[in-house]
Amino acid sequence: MKKTEKIQAEINRIKQEIAGLGPMRPGSLSKQKRAWGKTYWHLSYYHRGQGHTAYVSEEQLESVQQALQNYRNFQELCKVLIDYSLEMANLTDRENGF
Repeated sequence: MKKTEKIQAEINRIKQEIAGLGPMRPGSLSKQKRAWGKTYWHLSYYHRGQGHTAYVSEEQLESVQQALQNYRNFQELCKVLIDYSLEMANLTDRENGF
């Protein structure tokens, strides 16, 4: 198998993995404590240049945590995808004499 075929196979694998991630949310989740002692979950994130915050209930906590993890996985997969895409472009350029 040629190197370009191996890289293309990895690109396709990563795209399939991205497609299967599920719901995503950017941001971070923190546990906050009110002055009178009650605790709650607080979601903070930026989207299109604007900061946003939201309260997260205990019932929502697990799904929000999974969506945050999916977003982090998405970011890492995109980095790897770009690395492979650049490597493929460089190999193709060399094969074509650029």
